[in-house]
Amino acid sequence: MAVEKLKVKAAWQLYAGVNDVSPSDANQISKYIDEYEKKLKHADEDEKEDIHVEDFIPNEYIQLFKQSNEYQGITINLKVHACGVLLFDGDIRREIGLISATSKTTGKRTLCACIEGRVLDDFGLVKEDFLIVDSVSLTHEFFQAINRPVPSFSDLLEMVRNDKATWDIYAKGITCCVNQCEKEATIQKVMKYKPKTPAELSAFIAAIRPGFASLLNAFLNRDKYTTGEKEIDRVLVNASGSNWMLYQELIMIVLNYLGMEMGDTYKVIKNISKKKYRDHPEELQKLKTKLIASWKDKIGNNDNFDKVWQVIQDSASYAFNSSHSAAMMGDSLYQAWFKAHNTRLFYEVAIRHYQQKGKKDKIDALVKEAMKFYGYKMGDYRFGDDNRQVSIDEETHIIYPNMSSLKGFGEAIGETLYDLKDNKYESFIDLYVDMISNGINKTIIDKLISINYFCKFGSPVKLKKEIEYYNLFYNMKTIRKDKAESLGLSFDLLRKYGNETEKQFNKINGPELFKEFCSTIKDRELTPHEIVLNEYNVYGMPKSSFNEINNRHFIVVGLESKKTITNISLYSIHSGKITDLKMWTNEFNRNSFEEGDFIFVISYKKQNKREPTDMINKKTGKKIYRDIPDQYEFWLNDYDILTEADYLNNEEELAHEVD
Repeated sequence: MAVEKLKVKAAWQLYAGVNDVSPSDANQISKYIDEYEKKLKHADEDEKEDIHVEDFIPNEYIQLFKQSNEYQGITINLKVHACGVLLFDGDIRREIGLISATSKTTGKRTLCACIEGRVLDDFGLVKEDFLIVDSVSLTHEFFQAINRPVPSFSDLLEMVRNDKATWDIYAKGITCCVNQCEKEATIQKVMKYKPKTPAELSAFIAAIRPGFASLLNAFLNRDKYTTGEKEIDRVLVNASGSNWMLYQELIMIVLNYLGMEMGDTYKVIKNISKKKYRDHPEELQKLKTKLIASWKDKIGNNDNFDKVWQVIQDSASYAFNSSHSAAMMGDSLYQAWFKAHNTRLFYEVAIRHYQQKGKKDKIDALVKEAMKFYGYKMGDYRFGDDNRQVSIDEETHIIYPNMSSLKGFGEAIGETLYDLKDNKYESFIDLYVDMISNGINKTIIDKLISINYFCKFGSPVKLKKEIEYYNLFYNMKTIRKDKAESLGLSFDLLRKYGNETEKQFNKINGPELFKEFCSTIKDRELTPHEIVLNEYNVYGMPKSSFNEINNRHFIVVGLESKKTITNISLYSIHSGKITDLKMWTNEFNRNSFEEGDFIFVISYKKQNKREPTDMINKKTGKKIYRDIPDQYEFWLNDYDILTEADYLNNEEELAHEVD
């Protein structure tokens, strides 16, 4: 069973209500918690352990928020554990006990073992978790696509041995849907470390766990590392060939060297990792005292004990064991090898996989990566084409997308439009009426018009105006004169197609009035900026580029504003390329913009990437940073934000060449 306790937001709201927190503070902190929960919701399972609510709450609110932590211990419900099964050689009903839980949504009543997973270790019991591992399913689909069984693990190791194409996937950061290396922060780390062997990749996967954070920079830099104690280094090197304390087994070996029975060392790690010592600090202190005495006896001094003890505590909290890291390494390498050697199929299979799961953010990331690193372009959606399933043309490097990958579009829309394609329509309005009657809503139709989906019937400007006139006039029978006046309608035109009375026009021939207005439509082609903006709003990423547009014109396609640094992704209207830049958040806030805004870049600078060192500035108490050789970032200095009037009325000026 699982005992449900108040979650972060509910605990905060209860605390705020009971303790008379001001509404403005309560609402502000709730918004920060919403950001945290949104990030957590969309994260992959292996990313969630690195997402902490405290990172989303500014310093001025953090102490107030922490006072609500104890409210998270309030029990509110009993549930059936999502995936945990008790393995027990005996009669669970009599020796453990059973309890029933009833689902609030389905009303289904389920019997489960009357014990929580967190206390199983105390009784020497075993829990088996049954989980769906999506990366394994995806790998299976990759190799199915080339009519080949998934290679054995030993075959995989041979396939990637000295295979530059595979290892370049990591070195260049082309790691969307490559297991363990998808997060932006992890991409930067793997590009820095550049693993070249399975052992190095396995070590990297273990090193990026939170518990190794204090040693991570030195590891990524491939610095020579020592625990500070030659004898401990010797024990580690003998066990693993390295003195990095990366895996749980190595912590166990150090504890065993310090006199603990090997069977007891694993219990210590479990107690640290499950934070049981937090509730019993005296037990942790007792263990530490025992180890200090053993250290002194073995080594002769306690000079480096605290340093190694801190690593043991940190690493045991979140460390992988070596077999876990090796398994994750294998999952990652299957996908990296396939991406390197079957690039088109990788994207085609992965996009279809996540289409079925409805993960449009993942599809968006895959398309952006394919465009950025492999020069793929998005194909057009056009009425009459089959857009029910994604396909990629290797010769033209064009991704022909499936309709349901668009935000707000379901599977049924692509099917319906495909069914309508063979019908004969005298005008766009005939098709419009047919689409509405088949359940396609006006918002979806408007989006399709914006990306020129119905180009065979006319331009987006013309078609949107036709719909406006259709909705206004086609079924009009009567209209009051005051309303007609407010709409700017010509009384002469209403007399032409209707009958005038003192206060209104009636017996109006709506279809003829509609045709009259359609004949007055002033058609025009969309400007490049309008095309790019429409593509961004519908696709989530523009696909068109225009050589005639000044190369300083960009649309903002990515924006992540953190406490100190704001990360910005800009799409060039001139070249179609994506550029990543940074700004100090306090500077950004002085002239902020949003995703989907156009900006004109006046100046930017290129500078070395920086990383924190272990040194502290004695005056400020802050970490000292150093430049990373041959790794650069672009920082945005000065820019103008373009308005709609700028790109509607000054297209020639916007196209002016600038050196």
